Amino acid sequence: MEDLDDVFAELHPLLARHAESLVVVSDEPGDLQVQTRRLGPSGTAMTFGAVRTHEDHVSFQLMAVYSHPALLEDLSEGLRERMRGKGSFDFTPATTTPELVEELSALVDAGLARYRADRLA
Repeated sequence: MEDLDDVFAELHPLLARHAESLVVVSDEPGDLQVQTRRLGPSGTAMTFGAVRTHEDHVSFQLMAVYSHPALLEDLSEGLRERMRGKGSFDFTPATTTPELVEELSALVDAGLARYRADRLA
């Protein structure tokens, strides 16, 4: 990968492929945000995830790992190193590998399955 646009293009489909199950709040170059269709405990829509391009990295937010930390139990050391906070992963062209994208993809699927099981999505 050569630049952050390439990183965004690689990560965007991990959330976008679930658009029919979720609500797309924003889908613009450098900014994809999706929410659940069902309302959360507070009565408002819940953020499911986001991919955003920043000045020096692309952040991938996945709220399911914040609300359901058990999803992180089998996380590889490589993906764990990309974590910033409890539900965000940061990537650059140098740190984005096919293996990490594949693992993150499986994590998104597991997170959506968990939300569905909890009747949140």
